[in-house]
Amino acid sequence: MQSTPVAATTGTLRDYLQSKGVKLEPQKPQGFTALDITLPMPAGWTQVPDPNVADPFVVIANRSGNSLYTSNAQVVVYKLIGDFNPREAISHGFVDSQQLPAWRTTTASLADFGGFPSSIIEGTYRQNDMTLNTSRRHVIATSGPDKYLVSLAVTTDVARAVAEAPATDAIVNGFRVSTPAAGGPAR
Repeated sequence: MQSTPVAATTGTLRDYLQSKGVKLEPQKPQGFTALDITLPMPAGWTQVPDPNVADPFVVIANRSGNSLYTSNAQVVVYKLIGDFNPREAISHGFVDSQQLPAWRTTTASLADFGGFPSSIIEGTYRQNDMTLNTSRRHVIATSGPDKYLVSLAVTTDVARAVAEAPATDAIVNGFRVSTPAAGGPAR
């Protein structure tokens, strides 16, 4: 078993990958068979197009909420083309969140996710005049000879965080990434 990496304090995950010459190739869900990705769909949530998400794999949202901010979950998947150290890369998984305006971390971990290098960070930040609560997980998954970056972001208005907790917790805790031949999802 490999040791948990030490968190980097500078350079986002994307910055790290680009510094190693790694190409990030966006993936779409149609015909994607390299990994099994499970994103729970809570009652009242629906899949939505979101022009604010670069390279979306899937975006779901609670359109029935009464906040100015729509609670949502976004999954983005990139095939990573190039040579790099996944454990070193994932150590940069917190930096993008920590750079958000007025970021405050509530919890963070670099523990593996089903055997894959992973980072998860949860906290709050400011967007316009709102404080948002978010959980962001990055997973570097290997399928055959290929590596993929799978990222989940679940975000809600902090004023709705308690009311939305059953749905957002179900998404965060039910999210899975596995290889089809692995026989079971990462937990």
